Amino acid sequence: MTESPYRLRASFLSGSRGLLFGLWVLPQENRGSTGVLLVPPFAEEMNRSRHMLSLQARALAEAGFRTLILDLFGTGDSAGEFAEASVETWLRDLSTGLSALSDEGCTCVVIVAVRFGALLASRLAVATASTRIGGFVLWQPVQTGSAFMTQFLRLRLAADLATGGQSITVKGLQEELCQGRSVDVGGYELSPRLYADIQAMKLSGEMSSPAQPPVTLMEISAKGGVELSPVMRSLRDRWVDHGVQVTVRKIEGDPFWQTPEITLAPALFGSTVEAVRHMEGVI
Repeated sequence: MTESPYRLRASFLSGSRGLLFGLWVLPQENRGSTGVLLVPPFAEEMNRSRHMLSLQARALAEAGFRTLILDLFGTGDSAGEFAEASVETWLRDLSTGLSALSDEGCTCVVIVAVRFGALLASRLAVATASTRIGGFVLWQPVQTGSAFMTQFLRLRLAADLATGGQSITVKGLQEELCQGRSVDVGGYELSPRLYADIQAMKLSGEMSSPAQPPVTLMEISAKGGVELSPVMRSLRDRWVDHGVQVTVRKIEGDPFWQTPEITLAPALFGSTVEAVRHMEGVI
């Protein structure tokens, strides 16, 4: 029987508010000192992206990179309830993940973040004393928290229409949140605090320093091609103007974070491995 090129290991890390579930995907032999932290997207997008993240972690481990997929507080198999989460807590969770990779012997960590995960990753300005962030690979990143929250609240409207429930507007939901009341969206209890936290986040503003580690943007499109969307092109241009080293890649594939059934964007796997290698300095 052929030996698997990677090993799976599950563990619980000590987070600031409880235990955090981590899935490690490790090469049989460590090729170097670079690790990868995979940062998942938000709410139901996280569940729909799990298969893609798992396959990506395996591809990275086969290439020799120690990889950690972390369930943030209040999500997945980690402690806490979604309603209790905050951006501040999730940032501490990511720092816990960086420290865990450092304990594994990784002196450089590349962060691969999906959708809303890109906004979280962008807030990580400093790693632990023994860990350096070598770069960021952002899959279809959310660029502004305010637009993302509006999109998220619209899911509640769509669900109400589908079930014939009481009609409510996005503005009505926003008013409830601003008045200190939580709202349920697709089974996720969105608290006023988390809503306000995310509303204030903006990707281009967080990563606009020449000292910023290199960034690779991955734009996924079912049509493929080479032309970037105006939104992604604008983000790239703003960062370039601020001296950020940024690469953009157009990837053909399905929007796996949107579809209830499992869909894939296989071209992401090799492109992400290549981007991590560039940040490590191997290529």
